[in-house]
Amino acid sequence: MTTDDAADDDMVMLIAELVALRHRRGVTQVELSARTGLTQQAISRFEHKSTGHLLTAVSYARGLGARLVVQRPSGDFELVPYAGGPSDSGRWPAERVRLPARP
Repeated sequence: MTTDDAADDDMVMLIAELVALRHRRGVTQVELSARTGLTQQAISRFEHKSTGHLLTAVSYARGLGARLVVQRPSGDFELVPYAGGPSDSGRWPAERVRLPARP
């Protein structure tokens, strides 16, 4: 597996986890669009493509009240509550989700 293939796999896993987080929190693409400034079409493309931009992922996570933390160059990602997001108001429970690191 090349470095590019591994990076693509990491982004696929990250996007899948962000979409799952959106669904768990009951947020529509339209609501997320209003929170992030991204268009609903851009959110849809991000969710349905096999690759995406890391900056879009950061905006997407922030719109869900999470902060995306890249912990190590090995591909570890973690979604943690974002200070000032809806989780601070008690609307959403704090949650930590770690995507598996590449072997």
